[in-house]
Amino acid sequence: MSIEHPELHKTNVSPADLPDHVERVDEAFDNTSLPQAHAEGLVDNQVPDHAQDVIEMASPETANFIERHQAPARKRRGLLIGASATVAAGLIAAGAVFGVKAAIDQPKNSRPQPGPDTASSASVLPGPVETAKAPETKEPTVPSPENGFPVPTAEQIKIPATLTPEEVGRAFEQRLTAWVMAGATKENGEKWLNTPDKNAYITEIATQNAKLFTDNMYVNGWESNQRLKNAARSSIDISVQHVRAWFKTSGHVWPEDKEPYHSWEETGDIRVVSSSPDGGVLEITSTSRNNAEKNRASTVEIGINDGVNKTITYRLTYVKEGETFKISNLGK
Repeated sequence: MSIEHPELHKTNVSPADLPDHVERVDEAFDNTSLPQAHAEGLVDNQVPDHAQDVIEMASPETANFIERHQAPARKRRGLLIGASATVAAGLIAAGAVFGVKAAIDQPKNSRPQPGPDTASSASVLPGPVETAKAPETKEPTVPSPENGFPVPTAEQIKIPATLTPEEVGRAFEQRLTAWVMAGATKENGEKWLNTPDKNAYITEIATQNAKLFTDNMYVNGWESNQRLKNAARSSIDISVQHVRAWFKTSGHVWPEDKEPYHSWEETGDIRVVSSSPDGGVLEITSTSRNNAEKNRASTVEIGINDGVNKTITYRLTYVKEGETFKISNLGK
């Protein structure tokens, strides 16, 4: 250890002027071993807390004198070693903490500095490890009487060309159900209530839906096929009535409306008349259903039960266009 300005620490104290509890180091130790000196209480067992304490205890010119404290002999044995170990452990822990702090505070463009190993850092800085939370995702609205029936996308309407003939038949039935109820939503219902010409508003919804479905389900040039034209026109009329029935029975305004109105096609047998990778012909048995018994639909929409629970069989012809199957003919 070096001392700045040693002249400030000079002393003219002679051995004869020392207090009784201070001895010369050469006299105190003589040829006594360190363990024996500990045993006889000749060594100060206290560890200085600061370098200034060491300077005050021994200056360069009087380094051969040391103050001996009168601590009980039974407590002196091993204290120096224990205190030194404590200080060493504290220095190691402090070094680990400052090493972690330096790593955190280090600028991004500076060269990385060596720090403590992972085990030391973990023991010095315990605590729970926070994991990144997955972003919340909003589930799509599932069409139902309570949620309503949003208009599907073009991709949802298309019939993949990878389906089997039976799957094509069921897919067509599902799209007929979606077509009739498309647009029966709370948002459209509120606009319908606040629109002076309610019939024009709901007819516009049904007409737009018809174009969306025919563009993605019918073959190109379908307008030249009278049967497909009749089916499209009929779907517009049916959709106007059924969506309007949902508007009138949704919201649980009336106690009789236990469930908003909706209708669906219940698929029965599907017979494959012919089939190839490029298309096929199917005979499909289907029954129209609704839930008019759970609401006022039959009262507010006269004729809405016409054809309900009636089973029909129709013939469907489909061909492959690109990656999808399209309807080329439809009839009984």
